[in-house]
Amino acid sequence: MVVPSQILSSAGSGDLRKEILEKDIQQLYVFENRKKIFPIDSRYRFLLLTMRNKKGGDEFPAGFYLHHLESLGNINKEKEKFGVISKNNIDKISPTHIIPEILGDGMKILTKLSSNSPLGTGLEDGTQILLSRGFDKTNDAGIFCKDGAGWPVHEGKTIHQYNHLWEPHEFTVNPRDGLKRESTKKMYAKKHTQFYDSYRLVFRDVSRSTDIRTVISTIIPPNTFHTNSLRSFVLTRNGAIVVTGNVHIHNILYLCGLLNSLTFDFVARANIQMNLSTIIKSLPIPLTAQHKGEIITNTAKMLVGAPEFAGLAEQMRIKNQPLTVKKRIETAAKIDALVAISYDLEINEYQTIIESFSAFKKNASLHGAKDMTWNNSNLKEFYGEMADLALRYFEEFAGGMK
Repeated sequence: MVVPSQILSSAGSGDLRKEILEKDIQQLYVFENRKKIFPIDSRYRFLLLTMRNKKGGDEFPAGFYLHHLESLGNINKEKEKFGVISKNNIDKISPTHIIPEILGDGMKILTKLSSNSPLGTGLEDGTQILLSRGFDKTNDAGIFCKDGAGWPVHEGKTIHQYNHLWEPHEFTVNPRDGLKRESTKKMYAKKHTQFYDSYRLVFRDVSRSTDIRTVISTIIPPNTFHTNSLRSFVLTRNGAIVVTGNVHIHNILYLCGLLNSLTFDFVARANIQMNLSTIIKSLPIPLTAQHKGEIITNTAKMLVGAPEFAGLAEQMRIKNQPLTVKKRIETAAKIDALVAISYDLEINEYQTIIESFSAFKKNASLHGAKDMTWNNSNLKEFYGEMADLALRYFEEFAGGMK
């Protein structure tokens, strides 16, 4: 049968996915519609699923990101997109039975990474994590303004990795009206005012595995709101919300570094269909917070530079000045390498992860740029240069620890 690929993703029913995996699957091939296999929107994907209504074995043939129907009968066409899936590995990787769209060495690495603790079980210091939605642009339309009066409203499109102002804000909200609405959320335990007076970790909720980067996260400054196209982390300890102090700022900086890493992204890309919030707490983070201090400091350096981050710079005892493009590449690469080491990856495994991001490009001239007006083109080049340097840092850092 040919069906939308969402039934085996986070957009489908977990019970349905589990029921399918218990059957005798003969083949599972996922097609992209870029070649207009079906005369509908090219963004839709479809899978060819053949199974028998009885208990099946552990492995079945699979293929992902296929573009040509003739690939099914021609073993040499798109052959790198075909492989074998183990149901036992799926159980280890995904408690919600999502079939990751990844094969071969990538599946082995994904299984290894999944042996770490899910984000939803909390951090090593006992900090627990809740997710908070922002304002709905339809249901909360009455409080949105375009006159610039009030607090800025962040949206998914206005942020990027380590960047709280990727695009200008379109809306503002009167803080009195916004805080009144937020006061009804039980998770804030009546500390909503303090929460919005602090730095907060957010991520884009809507994302895809085929984007340049799947997980887009940053820290936004105090006295701002956001829409529900973003989710914010609410940290608690011993049942009480944590909004100030070193514990709060260090943990959100650490998490920001983890979320923006290629390793965390690699796991997310294998599981996501559309909404990151539905799976993010099930994704693994390192069992122990190795190199936490270095990740925190370098993440802070990536974020500061604007007046609204003077408080964070002061708390972290660093200068509130923006990095040059060269320094941004180097600092992001250090964070990425340290996170990969914290996941206990080997150099060949880390290289496999890097190579899975096929959209990355190279442009050594970026290292000479003092500043940059970012777009999707030079962003691919930034990531390409960053990933190349991160692999070298990995060898340097990991070698120095032996």
